Amino acid sequence: MSDLPQETRDQLEEEQRLGNRAHKAYVDFIEPFIAGKRIALCQNFFDAKIDQLEEMLEAKRLNMILDSMENEVLSVINTGKMASQQLNPTSE
Repeated sequence: MSDLPQETRDQLEEEQRLGNRAHKAYVDFIEPFIAGKRIALCQNFFDAKIDQLEEMLEAKRLNMILDSMENEVLSVINTGKMASQQLNPTSE
């Protein structure tokens, strides 16, 4: 058993649980959703005429939002993995 204080252990266990839930949501829904949206945005971008600058910029902005959302979820997943490693330092 770890020498971690109970409060720290509780926090790490919560981060681990949240990371596991985020991973499941990411694999089951978020990742395929984002991939589909990126394909649609790229298609919209490439289909836009040269004088449709606002449409191209909107596609770029939406893609940046998708990147930001994905990075946030991946951060939660990675925090959960790190918490798991702290709780179980011998398991790799």
